[in-house]
Amino acid sequence: MSTPEARLRAGLDRLVGAAVLTRDQADAVLREASVDAEPEPEHRYGWTTVLAEVGGYIGAAFVVAAVAVVHRIRTGTSCRPARGSQSSPSRRRPCWWRRS
Repeated sequence: MSTPEARLRAGLDRLVGAAVLTRDQADAVLREASVDAEPEPEHRYGWTTVLAEVGGYIGAAFVVAAVAVVHRIRTGTSCRPARGSQSSPSRRRPCWWRRS
């Protein structure tokens, strides 16, 4: 398997042979490609990034808890059927947080 530089050089040679590019243009492309061929530094996450992500998860947990509390306050309980509901008491959902 050839390297990217060898493939580029072969492609440019084909273009020069087909008279699409001049040798000077092909050399200029090779010079530019060699300048851009420097490897990019590996990105590492810093502590601020990690703390921001953990803070986001903790904040989301608080939002979920707040929604549950507001739901509990507005409905009184999440175990009772709604007013006018035709469900019998035996079909009610059990309250897992209360002992019956």
